[in-house]
Amino acid sequence: MVKRSPMRRYAPLPRRSVTTIKATSDFRAVYAEVDRRSEGRCEWEDHEHPSLSPGPAFAVRCGWRATDHHHTQKPRRSRHTAALIIHLCRHHHARCDWPYARGRASIVAMMDGRFSCMILTSADKFAWQRAYVAATRPGDDGRP
Repeated sequence: MVKRSPMRRYAPLPRRSVTTIKATSDFRAVYAEVDRRSEGRCEWEDHEHPSLSPGPAFAVRCGWRATDHHHTQKPRRSRHTAALIIHLCRHHHARCDWPYARGRASIVAMMDGRFSCMILTSADKFAWQRAYVAATRPGDDGRP
């Protein structure tokens, strides 16, 4: 007789947990609110474009159709509010995963429905972090 473990499961596990199934309507409501705010357009605002920026308060919004919801903070299940989600086009959403050497997109939620969007370029993420610390705290090179 073969001894079986009490932990063995013969039925396959469900693809989604009961908790996520119950929260589906809440997620859809938040996504609908983000869709209304964005009006179906990408919410990326370009503050750095030299030919389009006559002054520091001028921002150009991306004109492409928004297709993806991007969570600005992780984990997304516990921080799922409209103030922390931005509606992006496919290009800007993909750029959030680019390496820093190519120009990675960084988005910070300002908590009032606005977002600070920027392209970060450096050799790697640690070089960018050291440069940021050196710029914000003079005399500190950012190393522990």
